[in-house]
Amino acid sequence: MNVKNLLLLSILLVIVPACNREGQTENPTPSPTLEVVVDTAVPATEATNLPTNTAVASTPTTPPATATTAPTNTPEAAATNDNAVVLLTEDGEEVQFIPPPPDGIQVLLANVEAGRYTLPEAVIAALQRYSGEEPTLDLFGEQPARGLDGWRLSSLAANAYASASPEEQVEMERLYNKIIPSPELLEAISAPAAPDSSGRDTHIAKARAQTDCLRLWREGFPEGEHPLCLLYIEFTESGHTYRVYYPEARRTDETFLPYAQAATDALRDSVRVYGEWSELRDINLIFTLLTPPEEEEHGTGAFVPVLTAAEIRTAPCPILVLPLGLDGPADEGFKQLIAHEVFHCVQYWRQENTTDASTDWYIEGMAEYFSGVVYPNANNEHQYLGGFNFFTASESILDLQYSAWVFFQYLGDRFGKEFVVNMLDVLPTSGGKTAQAAALAGIGDMPAVFHEFGRAFLDRQLHDENGTPLPMPPYYLPPSRFVLNPGSHQLQAIPFQLARYQLTYREAKEYAIELETSAGAGRLAARPASSAGTWGDLPLEIRISCDDVVYVGLVTNTDATSDYAATAQTEWVDLGEVLCDPCLVGTWMQDTAVIEENFRTLAAGANVVAVRGQFFLVIDENSMTFTPQGYGVQIENDGEVVDMAMEGSSTSTYIIPAEGQILATQGAFDFTATFTGPAGTFSTVLGPEAMSMIPSPLSFGPTDPLDPGSVPAPGELGGGETSTATELIFGYECTENTLTTFPPPGLSPITSSTYVRVSGSAP
Repeated sequence: MNVKNLLLLSILLVIVPACNREGQTENPTPSPTLEVVVDTAVPATEATNLPTNTAVASTPTTPPATATTAPTNTPEAAATNDNAVVLLTEDGEEVQFIPPPPDGIQVLLANVEAGRYTLPEAVIAALQRYSGEEPTLDLFGEQPARGLDGWRLSSLAANAYASASPEEQVEMERLYNKIIPSPELLEAISAPAAPDSSGRDTHIAKARAQTDCLRLWREGFPEGEHPLCLLYIEFTESGHTYRVYYPEARRTDETFLPYAQAATDALRDSVRVYGEWSELRDINLIFTLLTPPEEEEHGTGAFVPVLTAAEIRTAPCPILVLPLGLDGPADEGFKQLIAHEVFHCVQYWRQENTTDASTDWYIEGMAEYFSGVVYPNANNEHQYLGGFNFFTASESILDLQYSAWVFFQYLGDRFGKEFVVNMLDVLPTSGGKTAQAAALAGIGDMPAVFHEFGRAFLDRQLHDENGTPLPMPPYYLPPSRFVLNPGSHQLQAIPFQLARYQLTYREAKEYAIELETSAGAGRLAARPASSAGTWGDLPLEIRISCDDVVYVGLVTNTDATSDYAATAQTEWVDLGEVLCDPCLVGTWMQDTAVIEENFRTLAAGANVVAVRGQFFLVIDENSMTFTPQGYGVQIENDGEVVDMAMEGSSTSTYIIPAEGQILATQGAFDFTATFTGPAGTFSTVLGPEAMSMIPSPLSFGPTDPLDPGSVPAPGELGGGETSTATELIFGYECTENTLTTFPPPGLSPITSSTYVRVSGSAP
């Protein structure tokens, strides 16, 4: 028996019980290469329009938002119930979701645009708040805001400096240098924390009792006033120096010292992990003495300030840890905060300039992802799952910040962490959101990769770094859940949006849908809402019998400059009264003995060594899903054993045209067959084209060795004309415990196939 015949027999065996004749699936997308052509003729700036997070602390610095379901699905930050919106769960249940208010930077920029103050004035007032000074103007008034993100503020300062007056530039420099001490100043006001041989600190001889370091820091350490204010812990790795500076006044503070040690450990761990994929340089981590105003309750726990290209090349990368970063325990959550900031240093070293706001999605999203790589069980990143879930329903991932880590997690799991790091060499540092979309779309086969990411998200198949599933049931916007009544329905997506829809086919209707799609890099797929993983085309011609059928539709778009739309022109015919059989509903299993008997019937004359596995058939009121579990066969071929394993699933909808008959149609078909034999191991993917492999009448060619070259292309199996049917009528008998199907005459030598009930009960 040759490999083509072995494959044919297994195709027949899996389609007979599933009664599935048509569908569509995509082959797995190969690993992309980091090659991209970016159109640089794009606007210089494009502002994002989504609320974004400003707090990156060991524990969320804002209370999590609440929802009536999925309590782990917290948004990027919290707000008041007055801002609650209604979302829908997978089951159609309404959920009150509280999106975050705009962060302080967004409010600041909106006020600048409204003419309430200039950008330099706003930056100066914000820097004054950061340094503990009284601001010269009220930035927010009564407007709700979530604090001021340190990195974005320093980015604004860099951008505002050019348009500032000479006096404003001097004030910006004063404040900036006060907040972020230079390496020279750090050297002048610090000493090693390690004790000498006598057990006493080496710096003990320095006078410190009368020194008011906080006052001096707030004054910017006037010239000549450089007392001992900081101690540092130092280590070297691969020729580079890493220091953790902390207040000398807290050298014996048992409530603080665990943070200094945890920061040192986190620095070591991050350097060790990130060094596998990128070159590292010196880092100074500084526990600052400056305290933002008390009302800054939702501010930044730590940040890496914006540096000039020259500073990035020559000076240690500075990480500032603010008092807010010490609100939680000195545990792995705090360490993950530090690991996040260390990755920002990696981004600086790879890119040198990231002050454009359009880079926020990958600057923060990638740093959050890699911090979870260093500490896979801390799960700080989970606080942003709700934001990802909510915003991606209507917005682009390019509008996100921290919550974009979910996308990078998927890429890292699929293509490797080095691949994600190397994206820093491709993604632009300026040019606005259009440039970001163009660069991302040019990485490998991104249209397929992004679409498959969306499928995994909707199927709840995304996993955390520690291998556990992400606790994130997808939410839907109410306008994206509708009944396919006669008329026109539009499904659309902006660039890099995971647009999802819940589409209801009405019972006792026969549908005829014409689908019109716009040009571009958009994709549309659908699956029954109850059958995760069974993606195919949106059914265009389908009969619905007993109850309404809900499909999940996914629309993705990787075109950098245009939206994508699919318009469904829908018509139906009312079928009137239809037959229903509640006995069919449930989960059915076919055991190995029955599978083996059927296979031996199909493979009469072949030397079947062994058959293994089980078949499962899940049936609801309108559809059925067939899944082999552990299925495989072994056949002796010219003295050598050939093994074939098959996995995957198929789905179909059905109606009951007459008592004891099922008409099955419009299914997805997605199986992978893996062969192991003398030539090694290789696989072939079976999509809907496998239906064309069925010869009529059945005929088999001569034997040939198992070889990768003998894996058939669609239509190559057997001889005679191939079947092109899109529907299949077969008989059945259903009892309380068994379901027996009877394939149509001529399709197969198998006369019947029996399942036993696993769950669900006959009426």
